Amino acid sequence: MERCPNCNARWDGTDTCRRCGMDLGHLLRIEQTAERHLAAAVALWSSGDQDGAQRAAATALALQRSDLAAALAGFISSQTVVEVLMEQASQDTGGGRGRRWLPWGRAAEDVEETLPFNDPDADVDSGNGSRRGRGGRF
Repeated sequence: MERCPNCNARWDGTDTCRRCGMDLGHLLRIEQTAERHLAAAVALWSSGDQDGAQRAAATALALQRSDLAAALAGFISSQTVVEVLMEQASQDTGGGRGRRWLPWGRAAEDVEETLPFNDPDADVDSGNGSRRGRGGRF
């Protein structure tokens, strides 16, 4: 805590605001609890317990919104999603061997072939970002 949430006075390290007298003890304990949950999330993640790390990071974020807590919770969630997608992709969902399958059942190679930037004959103007025949920017 850097400032009193009531009067915005600089915090001097005590449990009571020097200007308005507000009791800051409860808020300080909440901050400390959030920091402990954040440290636990890191420890759980490094030990391989993704579910526990996700719960601890979510609790830390709920107690105190901080950039570090939000970044850690986002990282853990994204890693969980990546692992789930990799597990689904590793399972053969009906296609030939050696093909990469996306979660919605299409082969990645088939999707890549339909993307416009993979078409060597695409009519794209490299000047101002507009496509020929479309009448300017989009």
